[in-house]
Amino acid sequence: MAMGIQWNKPLVLGTSLVGLLFFTYVSYSLLTRRSEPTHQLKMFKTWKRRETRSLPEDIEAKSEKVDVKVKERTFTYQSQEVKLHYLEASPASEPKLHILLLHGAAFSSKNWEEIKTLHLIAAMGHLAIAIDLPGASKSKTKGIKISDRADFLDTVIKQLDIKKPIIVSPSMSGGYSLPFIMGSNSETCTDRALGFIPVAPVGTDNYKPVQYNRCQLPTMIVYGDQDSGLGLTSLGNLRNLPNSEIFPIKGGSHPCYLDEPEYWNKLVYNFLLEIESDQNSK
Repeated sequence: MAMGIQWNKPLVLGTSLVGLLFFTYVSYSLLTRRSEPTHQLKMFKTWKRRETRSLPEDIEAKSEKVDVKVKERTFTYQSQEVKLHYLEASPASEPKLHILLLHGAAFSSKNWEEIKTLHLIAAMGHLAIAIDLPGASKSKTKGIKISDRADFLDTVIKQLDIKKPIIVSPSMSGGYSLPFIMGSNSETCTDRALGFIPVAPVGTDNYKPVQYNRCQLPTMIVYGDQDSGLGLTSLGNLRNLPNSEIFPIKGGSHPCYLDEPEYWNKLVYNFLLEIESDQNSK
């Protein structure tokens, strides 16, 4: 009589049960797992739509002719008189975009004039305003409490009649720009600004990844690859902004825009091109 296959019933039943449990677990996990942030999955496009371009010769020529004006605005903020010193570079016609440039603790608005960023912005047809923050350089104003800095920046924007700005914010100025942009609800960040160029700003640890994930503001993250302090810390946090792109400056220190001003201006030029194109398409 032919020998049949001898089945080990306990083993078969046990194996089937393990398989069933594993299938149930995997199915449940797929149905209930939390989605990864979309920018980590790279399932959508950011503000960057084209390859980085060099500055055109006509823009460089126009930059040389831009006149940067020194200005001062006096107003009252929380019962104290504010004398705000700032530099302004305007285009010949109605500006297309408004760019507000802040500065780090050891720096001032003058730096943006020295490296020709103000000239470039105006040559592109935009308004460039670089302010001296309270307690810095030529602004005759007492320091502003940390809790009031977002409100102070909002007041400055209104006082200078800046329309939904693109904010350039290195180092210490993050204490003003980040709370202004993120606000009490980061999901509404695009109501307050049109774009953001942070350069190793302070204060990025004050927000959780989920708060950054909700902010769709077009952001160009710039940092010096030799800045092992704020550069890496801010990068680790800001990269959670879903509509952001990262641009390290090779060999750059903390104020990397001063190390490589030509490359910095090239980055600014390309970011503004993208934002302008996006605005024109709406």
